This record gives sequence, structure tokens and C-alpha cells, in this order.
Amino acid sequence: MTKAEQYQEIILQTNEWFDAKLEQLQSLIDKKSDSKIFFEGENGEKIELPDELKKGFFFGVETAIEVFGAFPVKITKTNDSN
Repeated sequence: MTKAEQYQEIILQTNEWFDAKLEQLQSLIDKKSDSKIFFEGENGEKIELPDELKKGFFFGVETAIEVFGAFPVKITKTNDSN
């Protein structure tokens, strides 16, 4: 595998990872109306995030999706490509 092919593979794998993370974040937003968010307390007890704080959590996720935007690298095939 040439260096160019290695770089291309790294970019493609990073793009797949990026898309998967955005899908995970979007799935949180898609299911926010029927979801509960729990944290583990110091003694192992589960603590539910109150509705007021849950709104802020989802706002943060929506903001992250907007900030991430589209993957910053595009790969196009040229006539010289295989």
C-alpha cells in the first residue's frame, strides 16, 4: 500500500468514525422526548437528571451537532484514480 493509499484509508476511517458519532448524537435528539438521563452518584446510586437540566443537556448536544457540521475533508476520484 502506497503512502497516498494509507493516507486515504486513514481519512476514510476517520470519516466513518465522525459520521457514526454524529449519528449517535442525532439519535439522542430524536429520542429526547421519551428519554431519561441518569448519572451514577458517589455511592453507586442512580440519579435522574431533572427536566430543567435535561433541556440544557439536549441543547448542548444540538449545539455540538451544529459545531461539528460536515466532515472537513472530501475525497474525489480523478481520471488517474483506480
